[in-house]
Amino acid sequence: MLKRLLLALDDTPASLNARSLALAMAQHHDAALRGLAVVDPDAVAPGEPTPIGGDAFKQHKDSVILERARVAAAALAQSFADACRAAHVEAEAGVVQGRPLAALIGACAPHDIVVIGNDTSFGAGETAPSALIAGLLSNNPRPLIVTPAGPAAGARTLVAYDGSIPAMRALQLFCALGLRKERETVVMSVAGGDAEAKANAEAGEAFLRERGYNAVARHAAGADNPVDAIIAAAKSADAGLIVAGAYGRRGWREWLLGTTTEQLISKSAVPLFIHH
Repeated sequence: MLKRLLLALDDTPASLNARSLALAMAQHHDAALRGLAVVDPDAVAPGEPTPIGGDAFKQHKDSVILERARVAAAALAQSFADACRAAHVEAEAGVVQGRPLAALIGACAPHDIVVIGNDTSFGAGETAPSALIAGLLSNNPRPLIVTPAGPAAGARTLVAYDGSIPAMRALQLFCALGLRKERETVVMSVAGGDAEAKANAEAGEAFLRERGYNAVARHAAGADNPVDAIIAAAKSADAGLIVAGAYGRRGWREWLLGTTTEQLISKSAVPLFIHH
């Protein structure tokens, strides 16, 4: 059961989509929502060479830049709080200064899930997927919903399922949180052989059906690129969320931190539910 969501508050396009999605989820599940903006001194006022005698000027410039960043973050938090109030969602908004990864991990404990844009970087200006996403996937004790920059209005859910332990964990958490239970769920399995792919898809379907989901199994054998297969399946299914399993021939850790995950996050036009 979903009770609390943590939202990474930033002003990037994908972050704004994350805000809209988190607000809608909080409304639907009658859950509490916390938005957290982070002022990262290393991103907004990075170190740089200074001439002799220029330290005082650099310190003054950095203090001005940091104060502007704090004011902007406070405004972002206030805008979020106002939107939650208007939507009658129980919410709180905060601003912290420090390293974003540590700040978000430290805030996870009371929450069930973290919602974040794929380009969220708190001023670092990184393209999707940001280094912050990789850090959260490596260390986060809660599942993530990672949103793209474009809106996603698909009616169904696509579960990318290969029968591995990480895929089982992701699917179990998805069900335990009761996410999108009212929507049809398509279980897609990609494997080298037809029989293996079919068996995996049917196992995922059975797990979902026993827990009250309307699920249907689909499979594809011999796909050269699992990312492309997942993206194509999501488009075909009119999916508004992908529940990511563990795909990749080198094992889960490589999949999680390597090019396959980066491709899925950068290519997906719909939000991703990911847990390791």
